[in-house]
Amino acid sequence: MKFTAARTSVFGSFCVGLAVVTGFEMPVVHLLAHGASWLVHVVIAAVNVWTWVWLYRERRAMLAAAHVVDEAGLHIALGRRWRGLIEWSKIAAVARVTDGRSTKGKGTIRVTPLEAPNVEIVATEVVTLRGSYGIERRGDRVLLYVDDPDGLVQSLRRR
Repeated sequence: MKFTAARTSVFGSFCVGLAVVTGFEMPVVHLLAHGASWLVHVVIAAVNVWTWVWLYRERRAMLAAAHVVDEAGLHIALGRRWRGLIEWSKIAAVARVTDGRSTKGKGTIRVTPLEAPNVEIVATEVVTLRGSYGIERRGDRVLLYVDDPDGLVQSLRRR
């Protein structure tokens, strides 16, 4: 079963908003740098275009990714930021988070787009997930944000 995070997340609105702000900011920066060489203007334009490309790719990756529950366990996939597997043997407990409990602390991995987590998974032993830039994060508590938290909790409890 697949569980996405992009449908109800504000991440898409954040990307669009940042792209619009960048679009308005670009002419202002060019005006401020009016006395600079043509190379400075090319660099400014390139940085702005790359920002739009990066935002587009992040948004598309977020829409395409999903956490998947299968016979191996829970495969974590959140955009281009998070990847990993929590095997069935390592899942001790799963709960719906509604009370805003602490999302920080040693041993906690927070896998969310921008929102507060709505699912908590407690592991029997340390799990390893790959975060941004391939950096591995280890913890025995994983906090997720998904569009259908009740469905994910039920799916994980059935195993």
